Amino acid sequence: MLEQAAVVSGFLIVAFVLVHAAVSDIAFYRIRNWSLAIGAGAYLPVALVSGLPVATLVASAAAAACVLAVGFALFCFNVIGAGDVKLAAVTVLWCGADQTLPFLMNTALAGGLVVIGLFFARRLAANLGMTWLSTLHSLRPGRSDIPYGVALALGGFAVLPATAWMP
Repeated sequence: MLEQAAVVSGFLIVAFVLVHAAVSDIAFYRIRNWSLAIGAGAYLPVALVSGLPVATLVASAAAAACVLAVGFALFCFNVIGAGDVKLAAVTVLWCGADQTLPFLMNTALAGGLVVIGLFFARRLAANLGMTWLSTLHSLRPGRSDIPYGVALALGGFAVLPATAWMP
């Protein structure tokens, strides 16, 4: 009973972090550290209570550390934002080492869809004079950056059903 409650709470924590990051990134181009800290901090206790094997736990942490290291290098070259790097690492932590590659592939695919959708949304907002949409930072005229937290969230949700958290 306690293990099942831990699995459900783990899923809800990950879902909250992913949704919050996506919405925050669209609206403000900012992924809040407090939500990422909740996601990272809850992993160990939830994983232990849920009965996740220690080997799976260690492999997930190692995969997340690798994603964090590579992401930090990309951040240093101004390729990706710091919040995106941290979100990717937290998502890999929860999804597990075995789902890291599918997560990254789904995120890349979702990133392409986000770019296309954002292109059309920006054009539509500009052509229809929908100035109220400019309250969302990602739809302001002249912006070319991408709220990649959306793609990371979509990639996370795509692989979440195949993780150790799902029976």
